[in-house]
Amino acid sequence: MKLLKIAWLLAIAITLIFASCKKENEDTLPPATQTGAGTFGCRINGKVYVPKGNSGTGAPNPKVQYDLDLNGQPYLSIGTGDYTTNDGGHL
Repeated sequence: MKLLKIAWLLAIAITLIFASCKKENEDTLPPATQTGAGTFGCRINGKVYVPKGNSGTGAPNPKVQYDLDLNGQPYLSIGTGDYTTNDGGHL
């Protein structure tokens, strides 16, 4: 009988320990669009990066440039920043 009480208390303790653990709030990427919604997000070293704020220069965030280089090859450049931090959030 005493062994049953100990097992019961152990089961309750384990349940309470696991129930008290909170899953960290994972950031999510913005939804994929095909409408030119101006959204951008990526994972860098397993962390979600989404540009925030603006540079104050009038440039969009993200700034996307698609062109052909001198050899006629496609060229894609995506410039982003997190302008809510002191360092501009540049990667």
